[in-house]
Amino acid sequence: MKVLSQEEERAHYNVVLKGGAIGGTLGLVGGLAGTMFASRRYPAFRALTLPFRTFLVTSTATFGAIVNADRESIKFAHSKDPMYGYQDASQQRARVAW
Repeated sequence: MKVLSQEEERAHYNVVLKGGAIGGTLGLVGGLAGTMFASRRYPAFRALTLPFRTFLVTSTATFGAIVNADRESIKFAHSKDPMYGYQDASQQRARVAW
């Protein structure tokens, strides 16, 4: 995405940061829930070391942050692109006929 002005760059940064925080939080909650469930349900999981279980939790949080930040960045770019989703008349007719 080409950022044209300082304001757009700041807006993009804020959107990506917010998306990353939301994704990271959801990933952390999911990782904690999965680890707690697996610890109660599976004896083999309980045998794993604490650092490895911690790694599993933090890696899901990191994954969630990265994926959600990227999705928000793409959404922001599409919202600023006037040609995104453009269809000429023939494409519109083909879509309706479909």
